[in-house]
Amino acid sequence: MFKLVWSDSFMGNYNVILTCRNSEKIIEPTLTSIIEQSIKPKYIIVIDDGSTDSTPNILKHIQTRNNNKSSVIINIIAPYCKTLIQIL
Repeated sequence: MFKLVWSDSFMGNYNVILTCRNSEKIIEPTLTSIIEQSIKPKYIIVIDDGSTDSTPNILKHIQTRNNNKSSVIINIIAPYCKTLIQIL
C-alpha cells in the first residue's frame, strides 16, 4: 500500500504546467482550483497554443489578481515552448 505523507518542507517544491487552446470556459476554474489548494505550487506555467477566444485576456486577469499570492502564474505562447523546455 502506498502512503503519501505531506510535510511543510514540501510546500512550494513543485510546479504545474498546463496547456490550453480556446479554453475560456475552463481556464479560470482550473487555475482557481490549483491556486486555492492547501499545498501551493511554486510556479503555474500555462502554455497557450494560439487561442483565438478570450483565453489570453482571462490569463492576464488571473495573473493580475494572483499577483500577491504564493504561486506565480507564467503565461507562455506556444512558439516559445522550445525555449522553455531548454531552460527547464
